[in-house]
Parts: sequence; C-alpha cells; structure tokens
Amino acid sequence: MHALLHSSPVNQIILVQEPWYDRIGTKQKDDAQEDVDVLGSVSSPGWEIHYPAIPANSRAKVTAYTWKRSWEGVNSQARFTAISRLDLCAHPCVMVLDLNFDDTTWRLINFYNDVKDPSALGTLLALDLDPRIPMYPDAGHG
Repeated sequence: MHALLHSSPVNQIILVQEPWYDRIGTKQKDDAQEDVDVLGSVSSPGWEIHYPAIPANSRAKVTAYTWKRSWEGVNSQARFTAISRLDLCAHPCVMVLDLNFDDTTWRLINFYNDVKDPSALGTLLALDLDPRIPMYPDAGHG
C-alpha cells in the first residue's frame, strides 16, 4: 500500500477491501488511566483517506483514497471533492462516497462481502439512495 500511494498517481481514486488497519498511535482518554490505541490505515501526504463507520472494537473492512494535491513534483490536482456519507450507511463493510464535480455529483459505493458478517450484504441491499445520483459500485469479495 505504501508503494502504491507513493508512486506517481495515474488514478485519482483507490478503493481497498480488507485494508491494513491497525495501531497508528495512542491518545489520552479522560476516563482511562492509560493511553488508548488509535487505529487507522496507511497514509500518504498526497492522498486523503476515507473510512466507513467503524464501531468500537471493530475494524474497517473497506477504505478509499482520493488524490488531494500536488506533491513531489507531480502537478495534478483532483478534479473533484470527495465526501464520506456516513449518514447514509454506518457499517464497516460498506462505504458511500459522494464525488462532487463542478455541477455534478457521482455516488461511489465500496463494498466488502464479509462472509463472517451476514449483516454486510443486508446493509448494502437495504441502502435507500437517491436514484437521480449516478452510482458506481465496487463489489469486493470475501
């Protein structure tokens, strides 16, 4: 993942199923005597990472990366902004992103069919999405 994120960007969106997701630091918590782990995925200065809703003591099963700026001599700006739509779906196996261009919105769905979690497919099928927004599903397989 590090090599992919640090290579010259050909694409401006990367969708990942079963990402590396582990301890990336610690933070203090007022009601805890010791620091607590902060979990996350691989990061890179030229990419913005998007996570699905992740309940406590759970792991992200999908992530998305969107190109955010020029770096290391590469002059290509993203032609859109990406917004994670956690209000539309709150499941670690399903991510909904809105890609906003000048006057158009595309909706992208990153899905991991976790065979150990039957709620993943049910959550995807139960999404109540605006049919006027074009959708681009990416169905990963578990």
